[in-house]
Amino acid sequence: MENAGAPSSSTNDSLSTSQRSALFSSPFPRGPLTALLVLACAVPLAYSFYTDHIWEDSFITLRHSENLLRGDGLVFNPGERVHGFTSPINVLLLAVCSLLTGQTSYVATFWLYRLPCIVAFVAGCVLVARRLWAQTPTHPLLCAGAFSLLYVFDLKMVAFSTNGMETAFMLLFLGGALSRLNLEDPSPWMARGLYWGGLMWSRPDGCVYIAALTVADLLFSPGVRGTLLASLAKSALLCAVVYLPWFGFAWSYYGSPIPQTVIAKGPAELGIGQRIAGAFDFFLFMECAKSAFCPIYGSFDEGRWLDNPLALGLLNFLSRGASMFCLIYWMFPVKDRWGRAASLCFVFITLYFTFMRFPSPWYLPPATLLALVALTCGVFELSEVSLVRSPTVPQGRLHPLAYVVLVLLIGGQITLCALNALEMRIRQTEIEMGSRYEIGMWLRHHGRPTESVYLEPLGYVGYFSGMHMIDWPGLVAPQVVKMRRERQIGQFAMIFAIRPDWVVLRKRELELFGPLREQLDRDYALENVFDATRQLEQHRLIPGKSFLYVDAVFGVFRRRDLRTDDFRY
Repeated sequence: MENAGAPSSSTNDSLSTSQRSALFSSPFPRGPLTALLVLACAVPLAYSFYTDHIWEDSFITLRHSENLLRGDGLVFNPGERVHGFTSPINVLLLAVCSLLTGQTSYVATFWLYRLPCIVAFVAGCVLVARRLWAQTPTHPLLCAGAFSLLYVFDLKMVAFSTNGMETAFMLLFLGGALSRLNLEDPSPWMARGLYWGGLMWSRPDGCVYIAALTVADLLFSPGVRGTLLASLAKSALLCAVVYLPWFGFAWSYYGSPIPQTVIAKGPAELGIGQRIAGAFDFFLFMECAKSAFCPIYGSFDEGRWLDNPLALGLLNFLSRGASMFCLIYWMFPVKDRWGRAASLCFVFITLYFTFMRFPSPWYLPPATLLALVALTCGVFELSEVSLVRSPTVPQGRLHPLAYVVLVLLIGGQITLCALNALEMRIRQTEIEMGSRYEIGMWLRHHGRPTESVYLEPLGYVGYFSGMHMIDWPGLVAPQVVKMRRERQIGQFAMIFAIRPDWVVLRKRELELFGPLREQLDRDYALENVFDATRQLEQHRLIPGKSFLYVDAVFGVFRRRDLRTDDFRY
């Protein structure tokens, strides 16, 4: 029986005393829990072995970590105290992993780092699934299982939990905070405060998620508001205490607690009015919401992510439908307070994404977690509502339409996961290692550590070259952000303003130079070209072609006045 072991309740309006006891005291039934743990560990491990995927930004963080261990400080370019990474827990844990592996190789460091990340990834899933099991009046295991499948096979969650980023810890602490949302008794303020503190240690924009969770708790909590406010205040104070050590260190060491990455990624050219206007751009808002269900750097609407029009159309339909439902579910007049609270949080986070204009894919997994909670709760809640109006369906059985929706959603998720994993495998092999790694090693052998390199893709090239990097948009280069803001200098004109020794440009970037191309050819000489086009063309199926081909061809330039006759390749 599907109801076996589940707490009894006539509604899922809120957690009763018995449900709360089940949530925080009673475990899952052993069999389903074991299956969940095995699957949630197996998928990220399989993805790691299949793709060997390491994200570009992970090497930016790793260079900070290794410089710390060498005694150069927690910096990217030695001698420059710039807060060029985003996540405190990411940079410190990578430093520990590098130390434990004897600083022998980045491969050993990242494989060791994957282990706690996978544990965090699994724990985030279990925390949310337990809450679903505890509060769902009928079919609790089916509800928890459906969510778990959607979670485990979300490629963005899997990829960014295993490719060197901090995403797994965001999922863990957000999942924990969600599990404490909308309780009848809000007294466990300590657990909530620790989860909030973990969000801040994972990424600075954890405060945005904390704000969204707080508003949703106040609006949908079934308890007394005064008691809840006191509990939230205690949690906020504990969160501040937990985060204070890093906040104080960053301020004293870098001169500001705000990472340079946050300053650089926010378009310096946009004023506050333009940023606010983005929140009222309905098309942008809907695209940001839909991206939570899309592949990494992929949009189904462009028609180029997959060659099969039927599969592309179905995936586009599912992503649009799911995101739209998650945006409006909080307004449904149903008793599911928790799912509606998650839906409202998803709305707030989508609005936050519109301020970025274009959310990078590693920002999306926590928002996807919120959306999956709202989606799963909504399917089961609306099935219960429809049972009252459908005498042909016996009470206690899931509505047939709900089964159809779940099969489509889970089937689409697994299909998308497989296709996106293939794309990341090709990218890692042909682009990251076949091109960017080679550029970094070539520069290491033909340049000097003190020579400067200007480019946009900072991670692989910066790490493997070991040279002084000046990047666009200024993740480790505050002077770039300053010139962007004060002198409105663009990406290409920046080259002639700072005059780096080397410049690395994509083919597409060269095509956008316009009249500045003559000045580039006059001041810089093309020394080498790295072209992965032929390698990409050997693959019969390439999901996300447009994303891959953007980085297929790079040119490496050197200032002409620095070239000498003894320069050799």
